[in-house]
Amino acid sequence: MNAPLTLREWSYLPIREGGEEGSLLPAEADRLHAVAQAAERDLRLGSGESDKVLQHHKTRIRAQQVVGVLAAPGVAVEILPKIDDQSDEAVRHVLVEMLAQAFNLPIAPGRLAELSRQHRHLLEIVIGLFCELVFRVVHRGLPRAYVGQMADLPSLRGRLDVHRQFGVLAASPQKLACHFDELSSDILPNRILKTAINRLRRQSSAPRNQRQLAELDFMLEDIRPFAPGEPIPFQDLVLDRTNERLRAPLEIARFLIEGSYQTTSSGHGRGFALLFEMNTLFEEFVGRAAQRVSGRHGARVHLQGPRSHVLNRESDGRALFATKPDIYWSHAAADILVDTKWKRLDASDSEGRMGVSQGDIYQMMAYAHVYPARRLILLYPHIAALRKPAGIQVRFRISGTDKILEIATIDVARPDLVPAQFSVLMQGRLDDGEDPRVGTAA
Repeated sequence: MNAPLTLREWSYLPIREGGEEGSLLPAEADRLHAVAQAAERDLRLGSGESDKVLQHHKTRIRAQQVVGVLAAPGVAVEILPKIDDQSDEAVRHVLVEMLAQAFNLPIAPGRLAELSRQHRHLLEIVIGLFCELVFRVVHRGLPRAYVGQMADLPSLRGRLDVHRQFGVLAASPQKLACHFDELSSDILPNRILKTAINRLRRQSSAPRNQRQLAELDFMLEDIRPFAPGEPIPFQDLVLDRTNERLRAPLEIARFLIEGSYQTTSSGHGRGFALLFEMNTLFEEFVGRAAQRVSGRHGARVHLQGPRSHVLNRESDGRALFATKPDIYWSHAAADILVDTKWKRLDASDSEGRMGVSQGDIYQMMAYAHVYPARRLILLYPHIAALRKPAGIQVRFRISGTDKILEIATIDVARPDLVPAQFSVLMQGRLDDGEDPRVGTAA
C-alpha cells in the first residue's frame, strides 16, 4: 500500500489525469469510491450507495463526517477530523487519543508522541503499538493451557476412545484410539493475536511495522490463525491470572478485527477501511470522560439512556417513539441531560441561534418533556471563532417551563483536559452566568 494522502473531513482531493502530487488519478478515485461504498455497508453507515464516506464528483472526491484510513489497490487516503488551527500531526494525535479513550485502548500520551514520530498515519500508529505490546507478551512467554487431543497411537496415552477403537480401528489393532490432554499454546487468545498479525501484514506499508509483524508471525508459527471470514469467538475469551498480560494487545486486536476495521470487497477489487463516524466517536469520547469524573461528584452516569418514550397510544397504552439521550448525569442536587453533536457552531449567526439546527432544538424539547432534568445541554466541539472559552456559550429558558437549555462546547484539541472541562460543565448552576433568555423552537 502506498503512503496515504491526507484529507480533512468535509474537504476535497482533486482528480487529475496527470496524477500530480496531492491528487488522484480517475481510476484511483473510482477504486477508492467503490471501497468506500463497500465499507459503508460493512460499517452500517448506510446502504452502500449513499456516499456517507466519500462523495465522488467528476473532478474531485469529498470526505464526509467519517474519519480514518481508506485504501484500495495502489491508493490510500487518511481522513482526519476538522479541528481548528491544528497541523495534520496534531490532529492525528487528537484522533488517536479520542480513539484510545473511547475504546479503552492502552495508549499513553507520551508513547503516542513517539509512535507518531515513527509513523505518518493513523493505521500505522495503531499497528506499531500492537506490535510493541505483542513483543512484550512473547518475550515473557505465551500463555498455554491443556487442550483436548485425539490421536491414533501405538501405545495408550490418556484414555481409550472405545467407540473409535472398536469401530473405525477394528481392523487395525496395532493402533490405539487415544483421547488425552496436552499443554498447548494454540489457544484462543494466541490465535486472535496471530489472526491480527496475519491481517495487518497485508495492510501495513511502514517498513518498521512490516519487519516487526514478520518477526511476530515467525515467533507464533505454531499458532493457527482464524481463516478469512471465519467468525472469531470473542465471547468465549476468558482472561485470568495465567493470561492477564494479554489484555492490552487483545483489546487492540479486537478493535482492529471486530470493531471498526473491515476488509471489504467491491467491483473494483479488494480494499480495507479503518473508519469511524465522528458523531459516534465524539459521543463515546465525551461519555467516557463523564464516567471518569462522575465518582468525584457523587453522580451516576447513564450512556445512551435511560430509555423512555415520547408518546403512549391511547387505545392500549403502548409506548412509541423511543428516546435515549447520549449522556444522563444523575445527581442528588440535580439531573443533567447532555446530547453531543459533532457540528461546528456559527458565531456569526445574527439571530443568536449559533447555527443550532431546529431539529436539534425540537429533540431537546422532547427530552425536556420526558426527563426530570432541569438542565439540558447541547454539547459541541469548541472552535476559535466563538471568541469565548470552551464551556457554556449561551443559555435559554424553554418556554412554559422552568428548564434551561444550554449550548456548550468542549475543546477536543486537548483530549487529556476534556474530563476536567466536563467536570466544570456539570458544576454549573441554573443561576450561573448570564440571565437565561426565553427561547422558542422556531
